[in-house]
Amino acid sequence: MAITFTQLKTRLEEWTENTATEYTGTVSEFIRLGQQRMERELGALEAFRAASTLTTTQATVALSTQAVRVLWVKNQGGDYLQRKDESFIREFVPSATYFGTPRFYAYTAAATQIIVAPTPSQSLTFDYGYQQRLAALSTTASTNWLTDYAENAFTFSCMLAAYKTFLKPEQADIDRMEQLYEQEKAWLIKEELQKKKTDEFMTPELP
Repeated sequence: MAITFTQLKTRLEEWTENTATEYTGTVSEFIRLGQQRMERELGALEAFRAASTLTTTQATVALSTQAVRVLWVKNQGGDYLQRKDESFIREFVPSATYFGTPRFYAYTAAATQIIVAPTPSQSLTFDYGYQQRLAALSTTASTNWLTDYAENAFTFSCMLAAYKTFLKPEQADIDRMEQLYEQEKAWLIKEELQKKKTDEFMTPELP
């Protein structure tokens, strides 16, 4: 079952039985925090992964603005690059004029770019996979993967954000909500593992 941003906002107000202006005006922030928590904790799920290409003749390359962290980098038609610390790159290639086929990469510029080494000797295209941020929810962008496929877990995550930052209920209520959230999160992880199994029609179960 799916839910929209407006429906989720209404649900958070109804579940907490709080329609005070100072609360309802902050519900959007609870939704943002709830989404942020799930992206951090479920980043390994396929729904949070994406792939793209980078073409450059420079040592540094800007990443997608939706990229949270790089999972892998591959020279298109060639080998995967090894991830290293930026200090290693700077020592391995002290000058950006050291050209060759890139073998390594590292984060740089507050993780908004990667640096490759050596610097490409010609224009090269790299494939790279990354953990992505889902679209932020609002009245004009009312759904994303969490609202469509993880309604229960997302609701509980948003409720916990409201509990911990604004409402401050009894600890027993927080513990109960954490338990519900963890149960739903476990189901999402289980579903992901099931997707990766061989289809039963390909490998029938033994009697």
